[in-house]
Amino acid sequence: MSFYRFMKNFEGEKSHFGDLFEGMKDINFPENITTPREIMEKFQHWLQEPSLHDTIQDAIKQYQNK
Repeated sequence: MSFYRFMKNFEGEKSHFGDLFEGMKDINFPENITTPREIMEKFQHWLQEPSLHDTIQDAIKQYQNK
């Protein structure tokens, strides 16, 4: 099921997703995902991984603290 078709069911919640909605509209998700919350729970680990920006900032701080 495409994310776009999936999100049509939650049109009222679209404002919570903002640009994310547009960026993900062509992604196919497994059929067993039925709510936006399930997407967030299933892919929670992506949100917890440090971003490249954070990784670079951490490296700079460690270098400056030597």
